[in-house]
Amino acid sequence: MTTPRFAALQWLLFIALLGGVFYLLSPILLPFIAAAIAAYICNPLVNRLVRAKLPRSAAWRCFW
Repeated sequence: MTTPRFAALQWLLFIALLGGVFYLLSPILLPFIAAAIAAYICNPLVNRLVRAKLPRSAAWRCFW
């Protein structure tokens, strides 16, 4: 059985290691994160254009 203090220390170590991995991989992850945010923002706009009878590929090209 682990004590609450030891469990808290394990979580703190895990979060620190995960933060270090994200810090080291940030140059690689940043374009993917930016693309995901852009897709999340543009999706409702593209859906609105598709409902207005514009083909999805043409609607997608309006934003890229």
